[in-house]
Amino acid sequence: MKFLQFSMLLLPILLDALLSFSMGASTHQDFLQCLSLRSNDSTSISNVIYTRNNSSYSFVLESTIRNLRFNSTDTPKPLVIITPSRTSHFQATIYCARKHGLQIRTRSGGHDYEGLSYVARVPFVVVDLVNFRSVDVDVENRVAWVQAGAILGEVYYRIAEKSRTLGFAGGIYFTVGVGGHISGGGFGLLFRKYGLACDNVIDAQFIDVNGRILDRKSMGKDLFWAIRGGGGGSFGIVLAWKVALVPVPPTVTAFSISRTLEQNATQLILRWQDIAHQLPDEMNPDVTMFSFNSTQDGRKTILVSFSSLFLGTIDELLPIMQQRFPELGLSGQDCIEMSWIEAVLYYNQLQNQPLETLLNRTFRTPSGGQYYKIKSDYVKEPISETGLNGLFSRLSDEEASSAVIIFMAYGGIMGRIPEDATPYAHRADVENRVAWVQAGAILGEVYYRIAEKSRTLGFAGGIYFTVGVGGHISGGGFGLLFRKYGLACDNVIDAQFIDVNGRILDRKSMGKDLFWAIRGGGGGSFGIVLAWKVALVPVPPTVTAFSISRTLEQNATQLILRWQDIAHQLPDEMNPDVTMFSFNSTQDGRKTILVSFSSLFLGTIDELLPIMQQRFPELGLSGQDCIEMSWIEAVLYYNQLQNQPLETLLNRTFRTPSGGQYYKIKSDYVKEPISETGLNGLFSRLSDEEASSAVIIFMAYGGIMGRIPEDATPYAHRAGNLFKIYYNVNWQEQDNVNSQKYIDWSRRVYKDMTPFVSKSPREAYANYRDLDLGSNNVGITSYTQASIWGRKYFKNNFDRLVQVKTKIDPENFFKHEQSIPPLF
Repeated sequence: MKFLQFSMLLLPILLDALLSFSMGASTHQDFLQCLSLRSNDSTSISNVIYTRNNSSYSFVLESTIRNLRFNSTDTPKPLVIITPSRTSHFQATIYCARKHGLQIRTRSGGHDYEGLSYVARVPFVVVDLVNFRSVDVDVENRVAWVQAGAILGEVYYRIAEKSRTLGFAGGIYFTVGVGGHISGGGFGLLFRKYGLACDNVIDAQFIDVNGRILDRKSMGKDLFWAIRGGGGGSFGIVLAWKVALVPVPPTVTAFSISRTLEQNATQLILRWQDIAHQLPDEMNPDVTMFSFNSTQDGRKTILVSFSSLFLGTIDELLPIMQQRFPELGLSGQDCIEMSWIEAVLYYNQLQNQPLETLLNRTFRTPSGGQYYKIKSDYVKEPISETGLNGLFSRLSDEEASSAVIIFMAYGGIMGRIPEDATPYAHRADVENRVAWVQAGAILGEVYYRIAEKSRTLGFAGGIYFTVGVGGHISGGGFGLLFRKYGLACDNVIDAQFIDVNGRILDRKSMGKDLFWAIRGGGGGSFGIVLAWKVALVPVPPTVTAFSISRTLEQNATQLILRWQDIAHQLPDEMNPDVTMFSFNSTQDGRKTILVSFSSLFLGTIDELLPIMQQRFPELGLSGQDCIEMSWIEAVLYYNQLQNQPLETLLNRTFRTPSGGQYYKIKSDYVKEPISETGLNGLFSRLSDEEASSAVIIFMAYGGIMGRIPEDATPYAHRAGNLFKIYYNVNWQEQDNVNSQKYIDWSRRVYKDMTPFVSKSPREAYANYRDLDLGSNNVGITSYTQASIWGRKYFKNNFDRLVQVKTKIDPENFFKHEQSIPPLF
């Protein structure tokens, strides 16, 4: 009976189809009949079907045709438009289209430059996602579930409703549909800081050709990789994306300076090409050029605009530009400050318009043409003046009166994400910035050999130059650049590896899982790494180091409390830390705690001071507290070797003068600021007799570490950490007979800190090996036993490491006290 009622309801649609479809009456009727049979709710699907004679058909079709080149009378039109409102509608449409030989085109916002989301040369139907566009924002966890039919404006608006200091790394133009945008990569104002939209996808809801609804786990790694940048319309239909939200400062700055060719624009472009890709990640510099009738004499010339958004204030931006690009002559009058969400409106030429404008799906930018053709290129070497003049000549053609050409600077995080991280492969030209490093080299040898050839390239390795590269990378490997470029293991491109069977393997032959495991899964479990191929990273000609020390009597406690709130939010170019140890005050000889606040900054003093005055004025940093140097000099500086020759870095047996020869080290990760009570307990422990040579360091996280997924490598300590704690107690040889008292002290401190650090598990850093966390029995490894310490080091990645171990070394030849066990 219900089916009969639905058949009567669907009859007008069927008759309409019979009169209008060129594909043949029986096929069309069968397709619509199939939809009614396959839908769980036959009444609801009738409300989302539009055929050519339906009064709303043209409105629905044309509502998001952005390029009117594809809305002419001879443009092929879909036989049916379906606007699903529930997943069963998608499943029915896919099944019936397959059964009756119809192609599906999926449209989210209609911005496909060639109209492929709503045009085909074969009989086809359009699945328009207009009814599938909810946005669910979770500010606390910094994520959002976004249905694929939402436009970017709806995403930005819903985020801004809940937070003005969170954003999404999506495109500029707010009417772009999220589904297609992420499927093709998706870049915008934040791409040099946070990557593409597809780089910020955490999960997805997807329907495949068989109508199965899949998420990240059930679809598998390969398909999840493919849909994030592999282009829409090839694999199935994405119903929703789970995306990471990213921090944006309360104030951002936009600027634009325009020059004609007669005003030296050509020379400025030549200079821009040299420096734009090296500007801070917080900028997205571009150059826009178009023909222009000069008001002076009416002759046609080329107007060139140099512009950028900057994630910070005018006072923070100007020193950077004056240092890096003084030729442009940027001043405060060229800049405008606003919030991030206001910047979205600004770049859509909607200054001072209400935020609700972002919800208008049919909006068209006033200056944008309705008919257009777009092309793209990527540039590896600066375009010569001859090449630029040829471009200007083309822009002077009659047909180019409304043409625009834009150079969009790359660099930033885009140069640090591997080409194969997603299908979007236009990243760094890594072949020209790499090094093969044998595993027995020490970091000092790596840094020295790089400096021999370049003073503006570095490697994201550790501070202490006698550390061996093999073990350093195997356990993660962090250092001065880790907030900017990630860990050493995040910068590995390839490896040479020997397995238990004596096979020499590289990245390709060892496979994805083993290559994943050796980059941060700890050494000694899988085989022996013979060499690493690592990416080199750009460093500026001048870097700045500072250190300010305060005792408890000089308000150090309050400064630490403030530091905990802001350190993880400081620019990626900084690596702020707090070092504390006991100290005999020179004023009265009493023991106190000395606290040092320090950082390396990838830039000059003039660039650093406005940042610190804005973000951490309580510290009172001045130029006198800072010292400028080159990157390689900073390596010496942090090893207490200022003014020593670079060849010192080749000394494999060097020992830091102030370092004890005997020591015990522990680690913790902190998710919430430690209270004043907790800090006072720490200071009390540092006042113990056994702590006379102890040091505790808080190392701020944030930066890129909060944006790399936990499962990118085995090193899982990424987003959510404010800082890491390094506990070090050391003693000299003459006191080694009393070593147990120092080890006991470290255990007491560790126990005291339990309420203030990560829980379930209490996380630890694998390269700070700590057998107190547990160990394998001699000759025998147990998954249950190893899980105790394994989850502390690797969190949920431990299980994948066990799977790799089981596959690569099932008999457990490579083992030690904390090696990864196989599953027996």
